[in-house]
Amino acid sequence: MNRMLDTRLVPSLERDQHIYRPSVLAKLDELSFRLRDVEKIRRSSAFHLPQQYTTTYIMIVIMEGEGVLTDEQGKRKVQAQSVHWLAPGTTLGLRSSGCKGISLLLIRFDSYMEQQDELQRLDRSAQDEKNDSYFACNVSGSWLLPLCESLHEQWTEGKSGSRARAGSLFVQLLCDLQEQESAAEGDIHIQLQRTYAYIGRHYREPLTLDQLADMAGISRNYYVSLFKKYYGESVIHYITRLRMEEARRLMTNPELRLRDIAHQIGYNDEFYFSRKFKQETGVTPSAYIRNHQRKIASYDPVVTGYLLAMGIVPYAAPLHPKWTGHDKRQYAADIPVHLKVQRANTQWRENIRILTSCQPELIIAPNHISLQEKQLLENIAPVHYMDARATEWQDQLLQLARLLGEEQQAQRWLNRYHEQNEQIRRQLAEQGSPGTVLFVRYWKGHFYSCRLTEAGRMLREDLQLNLLSLTGNDEEEHEDLPFTLEQITRADADRILLLICQESETLLHWKELIQQPSWQSMQAVRQEHVHILSSDPWRDCSPEAYKRMAQQALEVFTDNRP
Repeated sequence: MNRMLDTRLVPSLERDQHIYRPSVLAKLDELSFRLRDVEKIRRSSAFHLPQQYTTTYIMIVIMEGEGVLTDEQGKRKVQAQSVHWLAPGTTLGLRSSGCKGISLLLIRFDSYMEQQDELQRLDRSAQDEKNDSYFACNVSGSWLLPLCESLHEQWTEGKSGSRARAGSLFVQLLCDLQEQESAAEGDIHIQLQRTYAYIGRHYREPLTLDQLADMAGISRNYYVSLFKKYYGESVIHYITRLRMEEARRLMTNPELRLRDIAHQIGYNDEFYFSRKFKQETGVTPSAYIRNHQRKIASYDPVVTGYLLAMGIVPYAAPLHPKWTGHDKRQYAADIPVHLKVQRANTQWRENIRILTSCQPELIIAPNHISLQEKQLLENIAPVHYMDARATEWQDQLLQLARLLGEEQQAQRWLNRYHEQNEQIRRQLAEQGSPGTVLFVRYWKGHFYSCRLTEAGRMLREDLQLNLLSLTGNDEEEHEDLPFTLEQITRADADRILLLICQESETLLHWKELIQQPSWQSMQAVRQEHVHILSSDPWRDCSPEAYKRMAQQALEVFTDNRP
């Protein structure tokens, strides 16, 4: 661990500017740090870092190239010579721009504070929560690249004392960033991010390009051009998009007239608002209101998948860039009320507050939630509880459809699903059998069988794949039973479908495991038949998820993707 002595690492910016000094940086003289991992990623072509959950602090140093970083608050453009800092308990993903390559350093570390003569590890703080747990600065000068190369070299060298030298270089990196304070304060990209965040909070008010350009300290024409280049959309389109998203939410309130909605989102003329709304959405406001009169709230991502199979876009639903990435990309604009995706049941009180304020007509929730949650939900609206474990999912879909009067739509969806899978089976037969398949997930250094999960059942029964058993006894092979690398090796599968938990501790274990000779000697590894799957949809248990799993399985086994 290395004691930090100077608190002036980055500029302390105004709270309303959305770019802030993280709580860790604000108390450097009271803290110690421990490096957990230093990973260098260099790609000459398109690169994608899947959304992952981090239990450590993460510093991302973009050394070359540019891309888009996605966290819980949205997407952010990143460029060469920039540093990005995220707190524990957040999710992040990264894509390089277009087909271009990117070079970056991914530094994971813990922070400690001395309390009552003991060092206590810091997790996500209240200040981090309030400030979106994100910090960025741009670096001038040529020192960043060689320092990062040296830091990675020392971390991976493997000699005695090299990890300690890497820790010292990390301290030097922080201290050198301190010297960029005045440059970062005046950096045009920092100023641009401030206006972007300002628009996000004030889009309901009259905003002018001249006003925003003045905030950034540049000319109007340069501001317009730079904004489009940096964020991929024009200033006007960004403002309009935010206003239309808010309009969709307000349209669910039957007591509001179109004139009221127009005024609340920044338009004085309701007829101009109506034209803009149709231009953006393809339908008039009145048609949109008719199509979204049913205010059905989904209290769980699995419930959302059932509703979508019946053609019902929920009025409220949990959305998150990692846990429900597909639904967020496809339906975020059409779901007026966004709930929190609960991880370890930590945000249900916030969801209760949101639902209380928006007053749905029906809430559909999983049966396993707590009694207290049920009582509070039932005070808001009628609640229908689903128990996915008690009934086979196709029967569950039809039961829910009867409740909602959508039996014909549900049956049509099931018919299409069976037709799709029949076609996939034919295509797999034409391609040649994929052989034996091992379906496992990897979490914190252990493998777990997915053969008897709902996803495994879909692969075995609907696609008729030969999924290997690790025990030879289904009663023993439950999904919480850990398996070792040696047991995986003995299975000697032709192909491996692998779910890797995208959180920092597991990823560190995974990085070490793939270097082991026993892993590299496996038949599936040698033939490049290890297929990494994403938790969305493969950890979901809804009709829409099963449909997407089957489609992805076809891509995997016909070698249309790595």
